[in-house]
Amino acid sequence: MDYRVVVEYAQALTNGLLLTVQISLLAFLFSFILAVPLASARLSAYRILRFFSAAYIEVIRNTPFLLQLFVLYFGLPVAGIDLTSYQAGLIALSINGAGYLAEIFRAGLASVPTGQREASWVLGITGWNRFKAVTFPLALRNVYPAMSNQFLLTMLASSLLSAIALPELTGSAMEINAMTFRSVEVFTVVTAMYLALSLSITFVLRKLAQKMFRERNTGIGTESFRIENAATVGGSV
Repeated sequence: MDYRVVVEYAQALTNGLLLTVQISLLAFLFSFILAVPLASARLSAYRILRFFSAAYIEVIRNTPFLLQLFVLYFGLPVAGIDLTSYQAGLIALSINGAGYLAEIFRAGLASVPTGQREASWVLGITGWNRFKAVTFPLALRNVYPAMSNQFLLTMLASSLLSAIALPELTGSAMEINAMTFRSVEVFTVVTAMYLALSLSITFVLRKLAQKMFRERNTGIGTESFRIENAATVGGSV
């Protein structure tokens, strides 16, 4: 084995790694933005909202991601909508991740104790303010580990974007392999890069959780603190 070929193409692999990180972050952000209203719709009192949200989630969760990607990249041009490999990959990752995140958020929203909602109502916090100050922060704390895992899955799923010639990390590795025929050297290095990236992301997310939730528990987030106290007194309020 000769790993000098990997050194020669180190810049291409680095560019692929950066593209993987970039598209994973953007896709997760868009998934997050889409998943919150989907999860809220799943718990809505309106049947039509529950139906459309459930239909979206079931379609996404029960069809292969690669098929969703091909529909966007190869199917939309038939309707006159041409997407670049980057655009198709970003949209596919976003809508796929939203289907899973929506169920995670639904479980988180459902886990918020009824007493917290009742206490916020007693304190005069209603509507959007109650969701922003009470329901969402408590739900986020409950589902943060699952969200972190979903981000890692999104990052790893980005390797499938090589199927539409996007030069992310796996795509770059396949191009290098096609030029050098050094499959073992190239793919072992790329495997190590994915492992290092996953462990780094896990470390960062763990530190972020410690900072976010320690601050919330030590007094940042006054509304939640007041509501938790009111809920404690709850039954007699």
